[in-house]
Amino acid sequence: MKDVPRLDRPREKIATKGVTSLSDQELIESILGRGTKSSDVRVIARDICTLLKDRQSTVKYKDLLSIPGIGPSKAAQILACFEMGRRYCTPHSGSVKVTKPQDVLLLTIIADMRDTRQEHFICITLNGAGEVIDSRTITVGLLNHSLVHPRE
Repeated sequence: MKDVPRLDRPREKIATKGVTSLSDQELIESILGRGTKSSDVRVIARDICTLLKDRQSTVKYKDLLSIPGIGPSKAAQILACFEMGRRYCTPHSGSVKVTKPQDVLLLTIIADMRDTRQEHFICITLNGAGEVIDSRTITVGLLNHSLVHPRE
C-alpha cells in the first residue's frame, strides 16, 4: 500500500469521498487494514472478491482460511462484517406488513434462511394488522419429506 498515493488509499477515500466511492476490493482492503509479509493486502482483497463472486454469498470460515494471508482472526473479522451487514441492512420483520403471500419474502426470517440446505416448515403468527408477532420452525426436512403433525 505504500506505493499507492495517500489520498487513493481506501481509508482516506472513505474520509474524503465517502464509503460509497470504494470498490468491493477497496472495501475489503479497509476491513483487513494490512496484508502480511508474504501477501499484499490488495492481493488478499482481490482473492476474497473472487471467492465472493464464485460462492454467491455462501462464503464460510474455512473458505476464507484457504486464501493465503488470511488467518483465523481475519477470517472471523470478515465474516463478522458480513453478518453485521446482513442483520442491519435487511428489512426488519416488524416493519413489514403481510397482506399478500409475496410479502413473506421481505421478512428477515426468510432472509436468515437463504443459506440453509434443507426445507424448513415455519409458522409465522400475525396480528390483525398483518404484523409479525412470532415465528417458529415447526420441523426441518428429512431425507425426502417433512413431518408435520396436524396439531402444529
